[in-house]
Amino acid sequence: ERGGMTSHAAVVARGWGKTCISGATGIKVNEQDGVLECGAGRVYRRGDWVSLDGSEGKVYDGKLAVQAAKMTPEMEEFMGWVDEMRKLRVLANADTPEDAEKARE
Repeated sequence: ERGGMTSHAAVVARGWGKTCISGATGIKVNEQDGVLECGAGRVYRRGDWVSLDGSEGKVYDGKLAVQAAKMTPEMEEFMGWVDEMRKLRVLANADTPEDAEKARE
């Protein structure tokens, strides 16, 4: 199978602030009827809510509450070490003028 967090589609989607699950081979989409079928007989119709976890590649029924990611104390400590050692500072990954403008905010 193909896809995953490092696939081109997933990387580009994250850059746009979108969720992407790639390599989902068991999905059937009938755009005309507005129906999506995926694994274990799950069927969604146009207007149904689904929640996507792009990190885990999971699909959940309904609209789930979300929260902003938080750094763990261990990650904050690690990033402190990295900041002390780095020689190059990357401020943003800007592919478009709009991305560059957002990075300056």
